[in-house]
Amino acid sequence: MATTKIANYGVDNYKIKLNSGGTFSIDTGDGVGELRISGDLIVTGEITQTEINEVVVRDRTITVNDGEEGNGISDIFGNGSQYAGIIINRGNFPDAKMMYDEDLTWYDSQTGLEDPNVGAFVFKTKSGIDTGGTQGELQGIFTNFIGTFNSTDLVLLGAQDHTGKVTVTNTVNYERNIFPYTGDSITVNPFAPDNLTPINNPDFDDDAIPNIKLMLDYVRDYHKYNFQDKILSLNDTSISVSDFDTDSSAISNAKVTIDSTDVAEFYLNKINFIGLEFEENTIRSKIVNQNLILEGKAEGLVQFNSPAYFPKYDDVNPGDTDPDVPTDGITLYSKEEADGGTGLFFINENGTQDEIISRNKALLYSIIF
Repeated sequence: MATTKIANYGVDNYKIKLNSGGTFSIDTGDGVGELRISGDLIVTGEITQTEINEVVVRDRTITVNDGEEGNGISDIFGNGSQYAGIIINRGNFPDAKMMYDEDLTWYDSQTGLEDPNVGAFVFKTKSGIDTGGTQGELQGIFTNFIGTFNSTDLVLLGAQDHTGKVTVTNTVNYERNIFPYTGDSITVNPFAPDNLTPINNPDFDDDAIPNIKLMLDYVRDYHKYNFQDKILSLNDTSISVSDFDTDSSAISNAKVTIDSTDVAEFYLNKINFIGLEFEENTIRSKIVNQNLILEGKAEGLVQFNSPAYFPKYDDVNPGDTDPDVPTDGITLYSKEEADGGTGLFFINENGTQDEIISRNKALLYSIIF
């Protein structure tokens, strides 16, 4: 049967004082009963926890390292580490800890300078007796959002001389979560300017961060579906190609342009170099009525290792039996054989025109005349 005893002393201050080092115990039974305090509980000494199953805190903040008077978190272990935080016991596994470590510094992304007054949060497992921020192994953080205030940069791996990298290792086909794939290639989209990027697709996020695999696939497939017809310098030098498989009136070619001047054009059966045109086994001047000059360097001569052939002039130039008078020198040409017996004619700068005579005709004429 439960009993109740209430003692009302009607005083403003009630104090129980024991000898120094004494113990005051309230026994409600072995693991049963409870102690209720209707007012505030103020403890000026240390609190030793024996067992607490659940703590419910109504306050919006919890302060650790209260009463700090140093610059940042003081080095309580005397080993140079300055940290404070929460340690979670994990039974047979190493304890987990969430610490704020004053020893960790980062570099301002705008100035590139170290900020010595700002530490960083660390998530690690506890290692050994020392629970400092430099002990233990780093642990992961699972979340779906990391943001910054006031449009400041989000810096990853911001420590000076850091050699790590940002990676999506262990994800499954990460690149296929950014671009749609067909087999091992990015899906073709003929309505997009690059023939690849999805348009009006709610599942496509053009702000997604790619990985190296996606970059390699995109560059490969971009050149597969986007014919590049020109290599252009920063100024006016370029190499361009034109392909007209479906247009019989146009001729496919490749062109080299230097300082805005077309210096070479390559076709299926001919090549143009500045003022010359090479077509099959023919070399001609591109400019009408301009001479084609073969010239040896300095004392060098133009050498013919094979016999020279002169087709009849009027066969090459129908309706015209003789070339024009040269401005200087002499022009050799061929036409129907006349009294000279060779068919090889000349016309010089003075307008003198005649047939070069053969040896037999020369002997005959010498006898007659």
